[in-house]
Amino acid sequence: MRLHRGRIAILAATALAVAVAVPLTTGSPGSSAPAHTTVVSAKLTSILKADTREASDTTGTGYWLVSSAGAVYAFGTAGFYGSMVGKHLNAPITGIIATSDAKGYWLVGADGGVFAFGDADFMGSLGGSSLVAPIVGFANAADTNTAGPAGPAGPAGPAGPIGPSGPVGATGATGPVGATGAVGPTGPSGPTGATGAQLLSGTTTPSDATGSNGDYYIDSATSVLYGPKASGTWPDGVNLIGDAGPPGPIGPIGLPGAPGIPGTPGVDGATGATGPPGPVGDTGATGATGDTGPAGPTGPAGPTGPSGTTATAEYYALMPPDNALTVAPGAAVAFPQDGPQTGSASSRLDSSTFVLPNIGTYEVEFQVSVDEAGQLELALNGSPLAYTVVGRATGTSQLVGQALVTVSSANSTLQVVNPVGNSTALTITPLAGGTDPASATLIITQVG
Repeated sequence: MRLHRGRIAILAATALAVAVAVPLTTGSPGSSAPAHTTVVSAKLTSILKADTREASDTTGTGYWLVSSAGAVYAFGTAGFYGSMVGKHLNAPITGIIATSDAKGYWLVGADGGVFAFGDADFMGSLGGSSLVAPIVGFANAADTNTAGPAGPAGPAGPAGPIGPSGPVGATGATGPVGATGAVGPTGPSGPTGATGAQLLSGTTTPSDATGSNGDYYIDSATSVLYGPKASGTWPDGVNLIGDAGPPGPIGPIGLPGAPGIPGTPGVDGATGATGPPGPVGDTGATGATGDTGPAGPTGPAGPTGPSGTTATAEYYALMPPDNALTVAPGAAVAFPQDGPQTGSASSRLDSSTFVLPNIGTYEVEFQVSVDEAGQLELALNGSPLAYTVVGRATGTSQLVGQALVTVSSANSTLQVVNPVGNSTALTITPLAGGTDPASATLIITQVG
């Protein structure tokens, strides 16, 4: 093998080195490189424009390139065995050389650090040592070829000022490298051990076809353990859950705890609103009758007053059996039974809808017992009358309503409904307060 080293002006930002990947053979001293190796070396030199290392042999069927950052690129038959990419370097990589069988390589840094990959052995390095100048070359100890002729020298640059020389330390002797010991033969495999007992499980009693001698079996449905199986037969099982023990005695009642510390008195509340006026006092005693005065002139006749009540009707429901279903929001309460009626104040359209035949004003009263907190209101011609809504927040009282309803068109309809916007269906209470059916009533009276 020959190691070619050419000095070329560094123009690229990243330096590369190259090594051929075929097994390296020893050539005769002074023999020249094959023609294709020279072409590769010249071509890489012209492309890379940097210090280039090339290790070659008589075949040259592969090679490696290495960058100054330690990245290795394999071509042809060259195998990739690792690189320094992503690892910290104290100095740039300046060289690469293959092992004698081309199944490994070394990288060398400018600070003398050596990094071995594949079957390359690490023998030491100058990493961390104080160097007078950077390392620019690297050679395999098994290489007996001589160096090829040096390339032409470039023009010399201007000489820089000579700095003071530091003391040169003595070079220590390199110790001999020990031979690698041979790997001993692999011993024969030991005999296969006997199969151990298994713990099986299922949801039924095991059959004799289940498992092998020495195995155990748990019936997870009954918590019974069977085993070990012997002579192909399972023995009687043992229940893993024991019988319940007797109840323990009741412990003594603990002593009363100490009285708690009285709480801090609360802040006085705000003054409440003014209460309603008190009741009217008793009428005073009648004074003595005065003398009769002279008769005054007859006054003019007053206007005719409104006619008195002319018609009224009552409708009702008994609970049970009426209103068997709940009253959903938007639905009407049923009053399917007729009570007393005078005149023609109203008539029935169906069990929950009533007809007001005349134009005028009607007084409407209703009372309904329900189980839930809720509301009821009157609806005229299907439109709810907001001023007639009655309700309660708890289930402890009846819903009672009383309102005047003015009708502007004859034969209008009237209903008692659960308002549409509510979320609760109402249950009309059966047998409220006792054993007799409770009633829900609706009274319609025309008053004008």
